[in-house]
Amino acid sequence: MPRLYTFNISDCAEFRLCDFSPGQLKRFVFEYDFSVGWDHEILLEEVLALRNGAKYPTCLAGARKCPPQDCGGSRGYERFLKAIRNPKHPEHADMVRWSGGHFDPEEFDVAFRNRGLRHVAEVERCFDAG
Repeated sequence: MPRLYTFNISDCAEFRLCDFSPGQLKRFVFEYDFSVGWDHEILLEEVLALRNGAKYPTCLAGARKCPPQDCGGSRGYERFLKAIRNPKHPEHADMVRWSGGHFDPEEFDVAFRNRGLRHVAEVERCFDAG
């Protein structure tokens, strides 16, 4: 089993994915922690050949929508889901309004994710140029 690397959001200035070989990045945890601790385990399944005209980085697929920002970590997210799924829940109306009127936790928008990746790539190119 490959070694499990763990990165915290504060490590971003120190480490970049391009600093590691694909073998080193077979599996790693990205810790996104602003007081509540969200861990994302990343599994590198395959490195594809570059295609002419394609934009990188690119998300090919995924599952589920990200929890709303500041929902209170995994426990807060569970409470949020319970409230939005049950119209009789005392917090239902407040949670639906807080989340923008509609929240489907099973939804995944690959185009939206790729727009976010384009932004990250543009920002990183700015740092590479300096």
